[in-house]
Amino acid sequence: MVRLHPTRLMRSGEVALWHEGKIVWLGSVGSDVRDITFDAVSLSTDDSLRITASIGEGAITAETIRATLADWWG
Repeated sequence: MVRLHPTRLMRSGEVALWHEGKIVWLGSVGSDVRDITFDAVSLSTDDSLRITASIGEGAITAETIRATLADWWG
């Protein structure tokens, strides 16, 4: 399970991936992050609402985050 962290400190489209309390990747939505191990995601508040709406009420996993980020502009 991956923790989703909405924040007003990030711009729309920015994403930070965390692993064991450290940022391991910083980039933008639409990026391919399949080779990155992470346990938390920081997004802007609006982007967090969008990702939650697209995933639904189920568990947020690394695979669902990867797929959603990769298909963001699709």
